[in-house]
Amino acid sequence: MKIGRRLRVARKQKRLSVWKLGEIVGVSGVAVSKYERDLDMPSSGVLMRLCQVLDLSLERLFRSTAVILSEPAYRKRSDLAVKERKAIMTAVQDKAERYSEAEELAQRHEKLKLPALSVSDVVDVENAAKKLRAEWHLGHDAIPSMVDLLEDHDIPVVELAANDHFDACALESDGRPFIVVRTGAPADRVRFTLTHELAHLVLQHPSGKLPERLANRFAGAFLVPADTALRELGEHRYHLSMVELQLLKAKYGLSISGWIHRAADLKIISSAENIRWQKLRNHEGWRTVEPSCGLPPEAPQRMERMVMRAYAEGEVTGTRAAELLDWSLEKVLGNGEGYANSLVAEPGH
Repeated sequence: MKIGRRLRVARKQKRLSVWKLGEIVGVSGVAVSKYERDLDMPSSGVLMRLCQVLDLSLERLFRSTAVILSEPAYRKRSDLAVKERKAIMTAVQDKAERYSEAEELAQRHEKLKLPALSVSDVVDVENAAKKLRAEWHLGHDAIPSMVDLLEDHDIPVVELAANDHFDACALESDGRPFIVVRTGAPADRVRFTLTHELAHLVLQHPSGKLPERLANRFAGAFLVPADTALRELGEHRYHLSMVELQLLKAKYGLSISGWIHRAADLKIISSAENIRWQKLRNHEGWRTVEPSCGLPPEAPQRMERMVMRAYAEGEVTGTRAAELLDWSLEKVLGNGEGYANSLVAEPGH
């Protein structure tokens, strides 16, 4: 079995050159390059040293599942350097392969059919959000968990440790969408980011590329439909209170900033009131972190459930389950208390 691509992915994740890796394991950079291009096979001793340096298990190295990912459009706070993009893609490649193998173990082979909703302006976007909520039988109330909602509709969500320049990206593998989000982001930001990426998956724009402002408008409209916003805020307001916005954030999982934008978009508040709040946002630094309101963190668990089901049924060993989930073997073999405790975290922001 060819192992070159996985060696290359693991090396890039460690941010090592072929020459540096060769120096560490005791071979030339040319030799490492040949291994990665499957032009040569390392000896057993070199292979073990490569795995040790790259934190790469033999099971992962010889994994049978392979995926080909589309080039993603990144959602980011500032421009990502080319090196950072490559590091993200190599990590996403590994995550996607693990996820695909977990689906094979769970015999989940459905071909997802997402709706294709044509939009050209904000009115179309509002209607598209309303239509998708209707198709998914969501009503007009708050969505308890965007992660659960997407996973329940067979849209894989994976977390990725990255710096705060990266928020998320949506990409495809063999026509199957994946949404990747940054680990540890505040819950309200995760919810908005996931819904923003959902917009890129379901909305079709005449230009062929959905403008970011329309994706943002969809995210707000999907999380808080227009009639819900009008019910909560009223048709016209001279002022909004901070406590009121915090309570609404806690109920609907839309940030304070998101609620301000929603009120402005729907003409509930005047442009002057909107500007006043935007200035306050900038002054208080809420663009980065908003005041906490007790939102619980959202984290994907579908892959963990699939792998642990396969382990319980004896379809994979504990070692294999641990490798797929990047867990310790003790965590896989435990009675569940360790994992349950790991889900308890500080309230989101």
